Amino acid sequence: MKKIVFTTLLFIASISIYAQKDTVGIYYANGNSLIKIEPIKYSKTKTNTLGSALTMGIANSSVKTIYRGGSSLNKTSKETKFYFYFASNKIINASEMMQNWMFINSYSPKDFIIAKLNPKGNSRELRVAKINVYAGMEMGVADDALSDITSKQIKNGIYEVTIKNASPGEYCFMYNGANGSGAYLPIFDFSIE
Repeated sequence: MKKIVFTTLLFIASISIYAQKDTVGIYYANGNSLIKIEPIKYSKTKTNTLGSALTMGIANSSVKTIYRGGSSLNKTSKETKFYFYFASNKIINASEMMQNWMFINSYSPKDFIIAKLNPKGNSRELRVAKINVYAGMEMGVADDALSDITSKQIKNGIYEVTIKNASPGEYCFMYNGANGSGAYLPIFDFSIE
């Protein structure tokens, strides 16, 4: 009898842990359903140095991360609501913890920023650093690429997020890492049409 009770409790616990980790991430509302935004990684970085070289370092050089695809597969509108799901501390193993660390319960949407991606042919670019021989180096997303978000907590670990002053274009949510390091982490991309 004890084995049956223990096995049943273990089964229920594993289902609840699976359900919790399955909801972790960023979603957007589309009609009556929520669609998960899968994170994407940049395919390469590039730097423009010609202007800096021709001006003996007076002009800035920009470092950009490049993402595949001229447009996101996640299509939204100005009125779209986004939902951030943060996990409890019940992530099962180390690999899941590494993949979902930005969604543990000590974080919130305040730890994310929204940036505008610049389409260039069949890819999108995001400026992540600026280098100047005289002024030095500035890491992080360009200030002119940022948009404001507002969030409200629906229940423990779940937030509804809206974008203020959104205009059509390519955007992403990114973790706001220390010293601009979030620009080199996976992003959650979407298009506002």
